[in-house]
Amino acid sequence: MKIKFVLIAIGLSLQCAAQLSDATLTAQLDSLNTQVPLDFNEDVRSAIYSYSILSAKNQQVLATYITYDTELIQVFKDNNVPTELRFASISLSDCDYLNSHSDGREGFFDMSYSVAKKHGLTLTNYVDERRDVLKSAEVFCKEITEIFAKTGDWRKAITIYASSDVAWQKARILSADTSGDYWPVSKYLDQELREVYPKMVGAIYLGHYYKKLGYKVAPLQIKKEQVLITQYTTLYQLATKLEMKYDLLQELNPIYKKKIIPQTDQKVYLTIPSNRLVKFNSLGSDVYNYAQLPTYTRTEVKVIGNVVFGEKPVTPTVNISAEKTKETGETVDVIYAVRNGDMLSIIADLYDCEVVQIIRWNNLDGDRIDINQKLVIQVDSAQKAYYQKIGSMNSEQRKAIQRKD
Repeated sequence: MKIKFVLIAIGLSLQCAAQLSDATLTAQLDSLNTQVPLDFNEDVRSAIYSYSILSAKNQQVLATYITYDTELIQVFKDNNVPTELRFASISLSDCDYLNSHSDGREGFFDMSYSVAKKHGLTLTNYVDERRDVLKSAEVFCKEITEIFAKTGDWRKAITIYASSDVAWQKARILSADTSGDYWPVSKYLDQELREVYPKMVGAIYLGHYYKKLGYKVAPLQIKKEQVLITQYTTLYQLATKLEMKYDLLQELNPIYKKKIIPQTDQKVYLTIPSNRLVKFNSLGSDVYNYAQLPTYTRTEVKVIGNVVFGEKPVTPTVNISAEKTKETGETVDVIYAVRNGDMLSIIADLYDCEVVQIIRWNNLDGDRIDINQKLVIQVDSAQKAYYQKIGSMNSEQRKAIQRKD
């Protein structure tokens, strides 16, 4: 019965959007009186209709967006950027701070590595501040302002931001257009880039008219505090110690891309719910204490694949420069034998997964692991050969992989 109701609701939403004439949609866009031109054509209409569907995905996108709306408005005002451009977070990434593209773009504003570094965001093996909503919004404002200063056109600016000036200039040359108008040139962009501006107009429409479209969203409403982290730890460890949901701690701290908080020369902070602050302070340094692993001398000989582990150091010949191949989405199991000094966080780092995943795959009760214990690790099938080599590497080779990652 519930499924039937949802389908009816979606159908009504589509019907309402479809019944709106081009003149009505144009009038609605014009009434917003924005600094950014809101052109209307077939591509824009299509984008508006796609955001009009009352789908679970669109509901989630809106809920995430609205959680940050007030703060985003202030960031854009502070940077003298039209506030309607904040809706680019919807059109560029679906408001997914874990958004990641094959071309290296990441985060809420689908930001390139070069743009992030140019404007001072921290990007390391463990931290990616492109996933910080407000910091990435600040950089987006700076970059889009620079592009607009050169083009004088917000439509061109958002398209160039999402691609590059090279892509735009190539399309301009192919179009042989001398008018400087956006649309004649945009026809010569790749399909994905042609959709950037229409999708942003659709996102702006959604942001202003979602209630009329029938959306009822429940944004994350939680009071937050920031606490200083002084030791190497993991989000899973902290969630366990703070007796809170791991998923919530992840959502509050998306910048820690390996779910590991490293120890660095810089101050490192963790965002936690306000109601966990007293618990954090009462734990003191114990918040970092893992279940202590026993100290062993590795005397028991184990054979894993063709590699023998014993008292003598194992120095297999491994090509540590092997590159990972393109992911397929299909997973296979590889087996890893725990070594002296290993922690789940180290193993998760090597295999590009999360501590909680290793715990789930192996039905572990917690963080405790033993020397020579065999752990099942699920990896992408296309990368099986790459990950199988990790188990046979010596310490220096493993460190090289971690530095390279």
